[in-house]
Amino acid sequence: MILVAGAYLIASLAGLPLYADGGHYLFRIIVDGVPYVPDGRLAAVIPQLPAWFAARLDTGLAAIRLAFSVSYLLLPLVSLLTCWLILRRTAPWLMVLPATGALLNQINASGVSELLALIDLMWPLVLALSLEGHRRGVRSLVWLAGPLMVTLHPVSLLACLTLALAVWLTSRDLRLTIWLGICALGRLAWSLMGLSGYEQSHLVGDGALWYLLTQTPGQHAMLAVVTLIGLAVTWESGSRSGRLPRWMPRVAAGLLLVAAALVGHELIWGQGWRLKSGITFVVQLGLMMAVTLSVPVANGRRGSTPLGSDIRWSSVRDAALFAIAALMLVKTAAWWTATRGLQNLVSEPGGPCIQHTRQAPFALQWPWMAPIDEWNAPMNALLFRPDFRPSGSENLAPIAVLLPRDGCARAAATGMAYMTPWLPVSWTRLEQHFGPLRPMIPNPPMERRAWIQAPKPTPRTGSGL
Repeated sequence: MILVAGAYLIASLAGLPLYADGGHYLFRIIVDGVPYVPDGRLAAVIPQLPAWFAARLDTGLAAIRLAFSVSYLLLPLVSLLTCWLILRRTAPWLMVLPATGALLNQINASGVSELLALIDLMWPLVLALSLEGHRRGVRSLVWLAGPLMVTLHPVSLLACLTLALAVWLTSRDLRLTIWLGICALGRLAWSLMGLSGYEQSHLVGDGALWYLLTQTPGQHAMLAVVTLIGLAVTWESGSRSGRLPRWMPRVAAGLLLVAAALVGHELIWGQGWRLKSGITFVVQLGLMMAVTLSVPVANGRRGSTPLGSDIRWSSVRDAALFAIAALMLVKTAAWWTATRGLQNLVSEPGGPCIQHTRQAPFALQWPWMAPIDEWNAPMNALLFRPDFRPSGSENLAPIAVLLPRDGCARAAATGMAYMTPWLPVSWTRLEQHFGPLRPMIPNPPMERRAWIQAPKPTPRTGSGL
């Protein structure tokens, strides 16, 4: 766990959560001056508050990036630590499940995801219900968790139903079960009243498959191994007929490390960088229900502990935690390389604006630049602006702005930088928040343009010269 915490700290220093949606969130916080609410997900503003506060204090881009990154990467780390505190004395062998679940989450390159935040919140609650569901304090936390989950993501409908079933199977608390059912119905009604265009695009067809499934061989292998490990552990923890062969946990640990190595290799070469894969959420909901069924709580007494299970499965738990730390460091190394390349791009001599398209600029086309060559690259180019000061000067050197599609022409004509087709920001405002930019000279009015572009008279030559 210390190794995992160190890897997350290094990732925070490199600003890894600014990949994809993260860069957009932080850009909006800085430019708008308020936390960003994506698609009506109100609870999404909670981890943004440290960065918003740092931006209000004008602490500088590096400090704002760090505040944003730390607050988001604390979510999975605190979730893992809480799971261990719940399990370490009563059922330490079950730590294999949240550990392998957290490793499965490494398939998702984004550190800023309301879907993943749901998972981070649910694992401690399900484990606490399974082992301590008779305690009033545990059930009180679940009472508070229901409304919070409803405002995080549309699939919180499934999360609330899963928690409701866990409550009923463990503590038989009818009122809490009904309350979670009401939360689920409320989320359903909210979704039926209107989802955003982004959310609707992931409901049917190719959009749903892309959002749900894994894409690379390493991701497929990771999904299969974690699923099989989870089923094996939960079967053994609840079975009275016997244990699995001694060699199986060791083989499982080896397969887990092989799958992690495949995923890491793909990430280094620019493959598998995607926002998230919804199948990781579905699989972990299944594993949570398996835990609830295999570790019953009856009349305030815990389920029986299979003798030696912790020793047998500790190798898998440790392999999962080691792989989490390793993959976080791999992602961080790839991200650091890509952001340095982006800084070089906007610092090179040239004009005030660089066009960003699917195949341009050329400097973003290398495999190791894949993490940064996303739709939010123009925003990250400003968020990671180089801190370079010419010798003898205390001021930052001006940089170019990266704009998508025809953004350079539109900025020259209107003075508005379209960071995305739906997000225009004035050139002056960009300079105010992100430091000096190379001046964008607007096109002259039509009557002056004709005069400027008129052919000049041929100069006279003669002895008078």
